[in-house]
Amino acid sequence: MASRRGTSAGYNISVGGSRRRDDWDEERAYIKSLAKAGSTWWIEYVPPDDLDKMRACITREPLRID
Repeated sequence: MASRRGTSAGYNISVGGSRRRDDWDEERAYIKSLAKAGSTWWIEYVPPDDLDKMRACITREPLRID
């Protein structure tokens, strides 16, 4: 974005599509590396096939890196 427009200001970069790792410290490190590369949003994959699994993912709330 910045190389084409001169800046990435005003844009959000979203990355995601995978399930949260069991090791949350490892997951935080991965998400921090994405943020360092310029990503502003991480979207966790929530499996649509099982309502109980979906509720469990939503109940545990976002994994914060700050």
